Amino acid sequence: MEQTYALSCGKARATATTLGGELTSYVAANGVHYLWDGDPAVRATHAQMMFPIVGFAIEDTVRIAGVPYQIPKHGFARTTPFVLKDRQEDSITFTLRADEDTQRMYPFAFTLDTTHRIFADGFSTTYRIANNSSAPMPMCLGGHPGFHCPLFERDAFDDYELVFEMQESGVLAQAPTGYVEGYGVYAPLAGKDRFTLTHSAFDHDALIFSDLASRSVRMLRKKDGRGLQLDFPDFDILAVWQEAYKDAPYICIEPMSGHCACLDETGNFEDKPFVKIVPPGGVYEASYRMCVVD
Repeated sequence: MEQTYALSCGKARATATTLGGELTSYVAANGVHYLWDGDPAVRATHAQMMFPIVGFAIEDTVRIAGVPYQIPKHGFARTTPFVLKDRQEDSITFTLRADEDTQRMYPFAFTLDTTHRIFADGFSTTYRIANNSSAPMPMCLGGHPGFHCPLFERDAFDDYELVFEMQESGVLAQAPTGYVEGYGVYAPLAGKDRFTLTHSAFDHDALIFSDLASRSVRMLRKKDGRGLQLDFPDFDILAVWQEAYKDAPYICIEPMSGHCACLDETGNFEDKPFVKIVPPGGVYEASYRMCVVD
């Protein structure tokens, strides 16, 4: 049964749930609701985790040691109940352990801890994956946090821009059908550090920036620079997404190591772009952090 827990840090408050080990709300000390509230009429989730795969596998199938396994989009962690491991006033840790159900999709013994910690001006999420198997464990990993955009009343979506810490090439993986069909350049970012958010930018699905110099990005209100910053030092790429043709008031800013399947990939899990290989007895850890920009 799903359980929800409340967190607080001074005037900041948040909630988290055992289903998927997901952070489900965050309100900063300034009273602004930053994390998407999960309106089921628009997008029901908040800040899902993608594990052990990011995006689609070709025909929902991967091969591990030559054996095919059926695995759903973004993996199974986001829809699987976790158990509470530790809870403090301002932090919470959930745990997922491999079982017969997970091993039908992914044949490894693992322990996955997800820790959310809140601050007056933001929150962090840390994933810790231990390989308890006797074989190397290939995995992909990603966060899928959604944020209100606009953040403030009477603003429009295109009153906001994404600002990277460095000038970028604009190179992105192009996946209009859910599979990467090649790599191109997102012209509004090429040679720049920022671009204005528009709903039409997502008409062909996510912007998957696969060649970033930056490991930090800001979503800012252009008229006064207020907004949020997402730091993702442990992840290889960044996707920016909202559902196409919905003109919805949110944006997902997704740090990832791995992306949806390439049409020309081998189908072997260990060959996937940006895959991580965790040795037997090894641990892989990655974090991202959101900070208020006021």
